[in-house]
Amino acid sequence: MLLLSSWAKPVLAALLVVGVAGVLYLREDVKGKSKVGAPQSWRDFAIGLLRWLLRKLQKESDQLAEIAMSFSASQVAYTLAVHGVADALEAGPKSLPDLAKAVEADPDRLFRLLRAAIALGLFRELPTSDPRVSVFCNNPLSLLLLESHPSGSRFLLMHLMEDCWQAWGHLHDGIDTPYALPFDRAHGGESFGSYLSNHPHARKVYARAMTALNSFGMQEVLRAHDWSQYIKIIDLYGDSGTFLATVLSTKGHGQQQGVLVQPLILAEEGKDVASRLADSYGVSGRMTFQAGDLNRAGAVPACSGPGEAYVLRCILHAQPDMEALPVLKRVHEAMGKHRSYLVLIERCLKSGASAVPLQQALSDLHVMVLANGRERNVEEWRSLLQSASFKLVYCHTMQNSLAIMVAMKA
Repeated sequence: MLLLSSWAKPVLAALLVVGVAGVLYLREDVKGKSKVGAPQSWRDFAIGLLRWLLRKLQKESDQLAEIAMSFSASQVAYTLAVHGVADALEAGPKSLPDLAKAVEADPDRLFRLLRAAIALGLFRELPTSDPRVSVFCNNPLSLLLLESHPSGSRFLLMHLMEDCWQAWGHLHDGIDTPYALPFDRAHGGESFGSYLSNHPHARKVYARAMTALNSFGMQEVLRAHDWSQYIKIIDLYGDSGTFLATVLSTKGHGQQQGVLVQPLILAEEGKDVASRLADSYGVSGRMTFQAGDLNRAGAVPACSGPGEAYVLRCILHAQPDMEALPVLKRVHEAMGKHRSYLVLIERCLKSGASAVPLQQALSDLHVMVLANGRERNVEEWRSLLQSASFKLVYCHTMQNSLAIMVAMKA
């Protein structure tokens, strides 16, 4: 009995594992997913099972290798962007020697870089009569890397690679406590806000990047909500003012007023851009500007009457609750006794880890890495609003994962 008990458990466990694997193997074969024919003998079955297990292990190994190397894809795109390859091809296709000369790159290394980029879906190689001659051109995805592209995607890529890359390298030692900040650790204790204040180039790139980021899904946001119901819209930290100018210029909004409050660190560059944009939309007489720091008292303009709306678009997700709460309280105070509204446009995650798509989960980690922020689900938003004496009266989640949440004073 002692001898039996010493080896029985591991043997039984091994038999159980083999049995489960065998059932899965046979089920997959029955469904037509496996290329292995029905086993004619136990020997055939064992060989087929072993091959099936090896394929599964190889597939998982390849998947892990792909995850481990995913950092290289962003560097490929960034390198092509800063070397202006898309800009050099804007006028039309170029041969490899001509393209290398235009962007001042080594032809062989540029070819290898473009080969990887094409595998990622960036750029296109044109067929030629001579296989030794390579000719490249832009495709719809690589056009986003143009400096002049209205989406500003190139600047978002530059911001992520130049300002956030090192911070993500400290993610592993940024989960020790709720207060660890990978960005600060990567930049010698300098916070993200301080970093932007002290680096003019990074500040300009960041401003363009936020304009690009806020433009994603903007048309859906405009369609999904009745913005005409507000007499005045106060857009807090509204980047370049594109959203506000678009709302004010919409047919039927002719009497609507707008106030654009821009961050102090971006006000110098942002006001001129917003002013020109308001002129181009024909709303300069109804759109005013001011700079402010939402983390300080007096930055939120006072409400002048009922029917006004304060809009915060993708701002509070970059702040932990203890920093977002004072901002909400300042908005609450600015409303005074008037019947006005707070409109939040933020990601609204589903509850549970497995219900959240990869992009949303990574967005949550990104704001954690930069500034200890967080993406929230609807109950977390409701709780945060209640803590600032607001009540959530409306929540609509759109297909782009953003939600429009309307709150009023409780």
